[in-house]
Amino acid sequence: MNPIVETVYNYWQMGRQTKSTPGGWISGNACCCIHNGESQDTRKRGGILLSRDSGVVYSCFNCGFSTGWHPGMPFGHKLKKLLTWMNVPDDTITKLQFYALGERDQMVANGTVVEYPTFPTIDPPKGIEYIAEAKEVSDGLTDVLEYMASRNLHEIDYPFAWGKGGDHRNRLVIPAFYHGNLVGFVSRDISGKSRYRYIKEVPQGFIFNLDHQNQNRELVFVCEGNLDALYIDGVATMGSEITDQQRLVLNSLGKTVVVVPDRDNKGRHLVEQAIDNEWGVAFPDWEPDVKDVGDAALKYGRLYTLYSIVESIHFSKFKIQVKSKLWFGS
Repeated sequence: MNPIVETVYNYWQMGRQTKSTPGGWISGNACCCIHNGESQDTRKRGGILLSRDSGVVYSCFNCGFSTGWHPGMPFGHKLKKLLTWMNVPDDTITKLQFYALGERDQMVANGTVVEYPTFPTIDPPKGIEYIAEAKEVSDGLTDVLEYMASRNLHEIDYPFAWGKGGDHRNRLVIPAFYHGNLVGFVSRDISGKSRYRYIKEVPQGFIFNLDHQNQNRELVFVCEGNLDALYIDGVATMGSEITDQQRLVLNSLGKTVVVVPDRDNKGRHLVEQAIDNEWGVAFPDWEPDVKDVGDAALKYGRLYTLYSIVESIHFSKFKIQVKSKLWFGS
């Protein structure tokens, strides 16, 4: 362990009864609640998670406080608060701040630092209209609504939009938000006639549906497709590769990350990345023709789909590898 992780680990264990969870969390009574307007935690709602990249995450499921650090990341004020609440001496905290700064400078010099991505706000594409704001139901909007109904999607699920004109005419448009601001979008052809089934414009490192992963959640479900994520209110990578920046974003959430793979080669790759990052993987007991979350939601309904995912989470590398062979059929 590096000095920062070692300090958090040692002081978290000091004078506190802790227990380890299958997801790797070391849970105990949180030290942050009384500083954030809540009563003292007595239900072991706080926890630390040592990440594979030699970092650490702290999260409290009582008051919602979370923080963390990994090599190359600045030593933030929230981490300083946590250490203070753990009764780490001020001179030790100062030394750790200098250590973090030196570690970052060295990684920058070597070109190995991974920066937390930024998600700038954009203007909506020309010609799109949020469905909730539509003043009339035209033939084009009717087609979009019928497509949504065929996929068991509803206007109340998400701020869906449609292409009233322009480059996204008669397409379902799924906006991408970060802190409530529009930062990108994905539009899907519903006619089957377009050369491009999907048009995607999202910033590098973006994770879809981040805004819905509130502090009280202990699990975050990672899907490949954004519509799959909406069925279970999870997040989506919107690609078959979890980038270093996306990994950084997911690990910084302070939650137990669980990958829900599609039954294809891309899904196999996501499982391998989950193992590398020591995340959980769900292998629900779905029939062979159910290839992803969307298929399951249509066949079983959303509630059972989510239940079947939660009941099938594995964290052991050996169990994941065994279940993976059964899940993918080889």
